[in-house]
Amino acid sequence: MEFEVSFAFTQKDFQELMRVTRRQRQGPVRTVFLLIAAAFGAMFLIGLVRMLRQILVEGAQGLAVYRPILIIAAFWVLWSVIASDRVLAMWGWKQYTNKGEVHHYRFCEDGCFYCSNANEQRIDWSLFQELVETPYAYLLFMASGAAHIIRKSAFTQGDPEGFRDFISRAAGKPVRYVK
Repeated sequence: MEFEVSFAFTQKDFQELMRVTRRQRQGPVRTVFLLIAAAFGAMFLIGLVRMLRQILVEGAQGLAVYRPILIIAAFWVLWSVIASDRVLAMWGWKQYTNKGEVHHYRFCEDGCFYCSNANEQRIDWSLFQELVETPYAYLLFMASGAAHIIRKSAFTQGDPEGFRDFISRAAGKPVRYVK
């Protein structure tokens, strides 16, 4: 059984990769970090409410006391926007120099064959470390940290549903689904 895929990358592909990669990094340290960030966020909101109340009561003089909270809250909001999946994908897309280049993949029992204008290579199934499926694409993560994005709408031979079972069997790894 063989599967073939041909497509040019889009910013949506980069966004999907950023979204899934961010979810992959969850672990005990990331969970603790998220809990601390949520606690700081709650403290900032409480501080902002107190600040607004004091400003309404005392006028502009009440603002000086809460200036550090305002600065930290501004950085927190700015970081939340900068570190979003969409912004990271947009930056990655701007740096990507091969826009419009068509990428061809052929998957068979012997491995994955990848071809673009720049190179041609065979990728052994054992090099794939993790297999992820999303509603939009399959993401094949390699041990090196690189990932191959296989858009579901780009199959020219075979179908995305059959591909899931095929890559799981060929790579000897389960395919993890991420919404």
